[in-house]
Amino acid sequence: MTEAEESAWVQDLLDEARRDLVFLLHIANGSFGGPDEMPSSPERFKLMERIIEGLVRGGCKVGFGDADFCVPDELKVAKSELSATLVGLYAQKNQDYEFVTFIIRG
Repeated sequence: MTEAEESAWVQDLLDEARRDLVFLLHIANGSFGGPDEMPSSPERFKLMERIIEGLVRGGCKVGFGDADFCVPDELKVAKSELSATLVGLYAQKNQDYEFVTFIIRG
C-alpha cells in the first residue's frame, strides 16, 4: 500500500470508530477500506502497526468492550509502544486479541 492509501484507510477506520467501533480483526482482515488482500507476515504485522499508530494518533481508545470499556493491564503501555505491543500479542494469541476495540466517544 502507498502512504496515501494507508492514510485513507486510517481515515475510514477513524470514521467507523466514531460511528460504531473497530476491532483488531477488522484491521487484520483489511476491512473498511484496507487492501483487497493483506500482505503475508512480517509485512502484514508492520502494516497493522502503522494503522494502529494512526488510529491512536487520531484519538482512538484501545481496549475491550464499548459501554463497559476496559483496558487490560497488558495494554497499559506508553502510546509509542502500544501498536507493537498489540500486534505482538495478536501474533502470539490472535483469538484472545482479535476483538480488541478501537473507539472514539464524546
